[in-house]
Amino acid sequence: MTRKKKLTNEDIKHTGEARVRGGIYALLLCTIMMSISVVIYVTIEADILRELDEVQFNALEHMEEEIHYTIDEASTYVHQISVVPQTSRAIKGNQLALMDSENTFKELVEYNTFVDKMRLIDLNGDEQISVSEEGEGIAVIKADKDLLNQSERYYFMNSVELDKGMIFISDLDLEMTGGEIVKPYNPVIRISTMLYDDIQPLGMVVLNYKAVSLFEMISAHNTHTYDDWYLIDENGYFLKGPSAELEFGSVIEARKTKGMFSENPEAWHDMNTWTSGKTEVDGGWLYYKKLCPMNQAANKAGCKDWYVAINVPQASVEDEVSRIVLGLQIGNVVLIPLLAGLGWSLGNYQIRNKYYKIKLENQARIDPLTGLYNRRFINEMLEQHIQMSMRREEDISIIYIDLNDLKTVNDHYGHELGDVMIKEAAQAMLANIRKTDEVARLGGDEFMIVLPNCSTERINTIMERVIDTFKDSGQRHVKKEWTLSWGTSSWLGESDSIQNLINRADTAMYVHKKTFKYEPIAEEISQTK
Repeated sequence: MTRKKKLTNEDIKHTGEARVRGGIYALLLCTIMMSISVVIYVTIEADILRELDEVQFNALEHMEEEIHYTIDEASTYVHQISVVPQTSRAIKGNQLALMDSENTFKELVEYNTFVDKMRLIDLNGDEQISVSEEGEGIAVIKADKDLLNQSERYYFMNSVELDKGMIFISDLDLEMTGGEIVKPYNPVIRISTMLYDDIQPLGMVVLNYKAVSLFEMISAHNTHTYDDWYLIDENGYFLKGPSAELEFGSVIEARKTKGMFSENPEAWHDMNTWTSGKTEVDGGWLYYKKLCPMNQAANKAGCKDWYVAINVPQASVEDEVSRIVLGLQIGNVVLIPLLAGLGWSLGNYQIRNKYYKIKLENQARIDPLTGLYNRRFINEMLEQHIQMSMRREEDISIIYIDLNDLKTVNDHYGHELGDVMIKEAAQAMLANIRKTDEVARLGGDEFMIVLPNCSTERINTIMERVIDTFKDSGQRHVKKEWTLSWGTSSWLGESDSIQNLINRADTAMYVHKKTFKYEPIAEEISQTK
């Protein structure tokens, strides 16, 4: 009995030592695993937050670029109309020119979804022509008896003081008639320029740009669907806010006390202190950037600052981090061997990090609908191709393409078929360009092709094939030919610029669109190097 009891005590002792040692090893392994888990957690969280900052600030830059591009595009239309001789003759009272100008204004309103109204106004403020969109993309020419005097409106008083060639850009405000705000609210930007007969002012052309079109293009650069973006004027009033009830306090009397200054005064203080940055708000972060809605290099007047801001909920980042934490907890609970656990954790981290970066790169350069390059990336590639062509002393050209009647397809057949039309156009271009050419979707129904070392004859051949392929796709889908308008321009040498190159092709495309024919419209310019 004594011997048995002694053995039992030794067994108990050994068992206790084994348990202690096992506990120490287990604690050590758990401590190592927990330490590794904490390091991985902190590292990944820091990476996510750093990459979040990079993505959001890039999105703000793209939004600013989109605003500048949009305002410049609309300004180009206004300038082109102002320099057409028939516009000057119309405002001088030539009835034939007046009728032609009315039709020109009507076509411009009908074929450009961003245009709400076009007007020709004399120096007394009397409207000579007023063409408005009246739903369903139909433009209506206002009868003479309904024409108004706009001499008391701020945009008239600002525009009438413009020098020749200057463009006035108004605030983003609400459409008004007879001194009353039009309901439902219709936010617009008014873009105007003066008509001159040599040095003598004759009147002005005024274009109302629909803010909803601008908002749609800006929204396309909002990286995450769960983020909200805001547009705020220099006084802190929302132009596009968290809710419709908070918008346009600058002109709606009942909302005078509502704005960023009232919703988040601390954030508004930071926005007034810094031109761009990140500030904490309830439940997340607010990324912001101060900007002038027009390109500062442009010949324009009347710029008032805006703020574009993106509100990122903290919950969206916590969801991402929680998925990583769950994986680490499973590893700790299972207590897989240390090296296996470390390898799994580091491998998981590297794969997630690599995938996230690839995803960001694709978002930065690929149009998600067509798979083509986007505007930002094709501009970078165009600059590279131009440098290479200049070194090789070769020509380089671009083609600017605009799909005809995309809005009509969207309205009558639905946006799904409209997307099909856009994708079929992309495929038609890819199927007919050369391997050395590059093609991109600029946005909406606009595309651009970059063609290094390509003759005019070759460009015409390529576009004839693209047009034929696109026509056939329309027959397949809607039993009707789909058409497009296009224009081309070539690099003129060191004195040229990328923006001028694109503007010339865009102008040629617009001329092509007005002809309603599909013969090639090539730039008639003597190239010098």
